[in-house]
Order: sequence, then structure tokens, then C-alpha cells
Amino acid sequence: MLGQADKIAAVSDDHDMLVELETTVVRALGDDATVIRSQPYYLDITAAAANKGDGAAALARAMGVSLEDVAVIADQDNDLAMFVRAGLSIAMGQGPKHVRAAAGNVTTLNDEDRGFSPYIKVDGGQGAKTVRAVREAGADAIVAGSAISSHTDYAAAIQALRGDEIYADMAVSTKVVK
Repeated sequence: MLGQADKIAAVSDDHDMLVELETTVVRALGDDATVIRSQPYYLDITAAAANKGDGAAALARAMGVSLEDVAVIADQDNDLAMFVRAGLSIAMGQGPKHVRAAAGNVTTLNDEDRGFSPYIKVDGGQGAKTVRAVREAGADAIVAGSAISSHTDYAAAIQALRGDEIYADMAVSTKVVK
């Protein structure tokens, strides 16, 4: 089944059970899969290279950018793989303590900014039709997984998301599975 699935997700309000399940699945699958919680209530199981660190590296390669010149913004365990790859790592202030500790920089807590953070990331569901509205609403970065990885030419897909030159500075992050 793992050879045909893009992602298997376990969802539960029983966070302790998910921690135990994560340990069990990691032991069973080892290096054959990426097994990590993206939220305390989500356990994600994907192909070994389907993690945000490998995604950031593939995206940088496709754009001809050194990983030293890549900035990542994150708030959960599944984001940690990006921190070790990118030149600049920023943890969201509301993220878990160990995620904030792993980052080179940390934003303020959302409630300290009255609901706004100096870095605004829109995560998932983004495509060429929505990116303009997201940018105009004030997002500094978007996460666009399938909007990029479903194309064979990643650079063209990213350019389509960026559209006008005024959006050329927008950070785009994705998971790329080959």
C-alpha cells in the first residue's frame, strides 16, 4: 500500500496515543518513510523523501538558489527538516518550545501582535487562482505542494504562482516527491 499512497494520516484527539503510534510506525518502517506529527492531533506518513526539508532543497535546486539563501518559516515537528537545510530558519512564536529552540529566529507570539505576526504564512490549498488574493491580503509566504509538485517543470509552476513581477519576492515552499 505504501507504494501507491502519497500520504497516510492518522487523526485523533488522543495525543498520547498518536505519540505511541508514531514510535511504533517509525520502528516498523524505519528509513522507508517519513513519519512525523504535523500537529499534536495529526500523524503523517509519507515517502521517505516527502518531507519539507527535501522539498525545500528540491525547490531551491529548481530555482537555481543555494539553500544558504533560502528562508523557511515553521511551527511544528514536520517543519524541522527545513530548519537543518535552509540558511535562515524562523519559528512561529506559538510553536512548541523544541521547535522554537531548533530555529535560528523566532517570531513574537500571535497575541502579542493582536493576532498578527511579522511573518505571515498561508499553508496549503494555494494555486494560481488564489495566490494573488493571498498576497494582496498580506501573506509573506505560501505553501503550495500539489500546485507545484503535480507539474514536471517546477520552475514554470512556481512562475505561474508568482504571476506578475510585483510578486517575484514572495517565498514559495513545497514538498516535491519524485
